[in-house]
Amino acid sequence: MKTLVEIKALRENGLIEEAYQECLALWQTMPEDRDVRTDFAKC
Repeated sequence: MKTLVEIKALRENGLIEEAYQECLALWQTMPEDRDVRTDFAKC
């Protein structure tokens, strides 16, 4: 699983679909009660 920084690098390199999948995987590991939506706006 990648970090937000690694996901951002994927996007910058044009790997949008891969970045999206990694972002989804990361999102699913987050506790539901945590407000991390601002971080995921970067995805």
